[in-house]
Amino acid sequence: MANVKKYTDQIAKAQKGRDVRGAIVNAINEVSDENNEYNQVKTDILKAQTDITEKVAKNEHTEQTFAADVKKAEALKQGLDSNIEQGTALKGQLDTAVSTANTAKKNLDDSNTAAGKTKTALDSSNATATQTKSGLDSSNKTASNLNTSLGEKITEGTKLQTDLQTTGETVVSNLQTEANKQIQNITAAGGGIENALSNFFALRRTGKVYTTRIYKYDTSTSPTGVKMNDNEGLVRKPSTNTVIGQDDYREIGVFMHFPCNFTVDDKGFNHVTALQGQPDFKKTGKVDVGEVTMSAWVGITDNPEYVDYHYSDSPNEALGLRRVN
Repeated sequence: MANVKKYTDQIAKAQKGRDVRGAIVNAINEVSDENNEYNQVKTDILKAQTDITEKVAKNEHTEQTFAADVKKAEALKQGLDSNIEQGTALKGQLDTAVSTANTAKKNLDDSNTAAGKTKTALDSSNATATQTKSGLDSSNKTASNLNTSLGEKITEGTKLQTDLQTTGETVVSNLQTEANKQIQNITAAGGGIENALSNFFALRRTGKVYTTRIYKYDTSTSPTGVKMNDNEGLVRKPSTNTVIGQDDYREIGVFMHFPCNFTVDDKGFNHVTALQGQPDFKKTGKVDVGEVTMSAWVGITDNPEYVDYHYSDSPNEALGLRRVN
């Protein structure tokens, strides 16, 4: 507010109109100046207010922009953190791959070293093979000579095999022929073929017992039996291409058998009508073919550690043998 007190004092003390008028003019000027200054201040304040408003608006805009930038920065940070995590994982994989590659390189280096040694050994083997081939060529020549000699031996062996087979077949045939001859002689004396067979087998009954012992599993796991009594020491070995076998049972009556023709009566009993080697014997047509053997007795003796199997051409009360039907 303008200070006009000094001007009012001048008016009060003025003695002349001119002085009063001058004091009034001065007071008015003072007030006018004060108003002008006030208006200027107001103008400045309004301008300052406008500036402040603009700056506030700019600050708000800047703050909004800053907030958006912060969000973007946070999003970028999250992406960066994810990239860092992925990068760390990739680095781990890369480290593993590098380690694997180093191992593979070492293995390759070792393989190359081994290959070098192998090549050296192969070179040595090739040299040895060359020497071996020379020896083999010489051996082939010797083998050719041996092959010629072997062919001659094979021819001789084949002839020997044929002779052995012929001899074996002849022995069997002679044995059967002799047996048939004896049966024919008995038949010719009367009584028929069955009576002749009965007499033939009767002459060969000895009462011997052929025993085989088989041990039980708890005693022995071997499946091989032990020949005992009259079975002990007897051998039955098949023939080979070069050696005639051995059959100690061939001439024992209870083990003999002859191919025959037979009929069956109303009571179910078999009756021999012809033996192999006789004119009436047949293998084809409406005829029954079988094997005729001596009647036999069998028995089993069971013990805690083994089982004895007995076979005989005669009864034996001590062993409790029973006749085979």
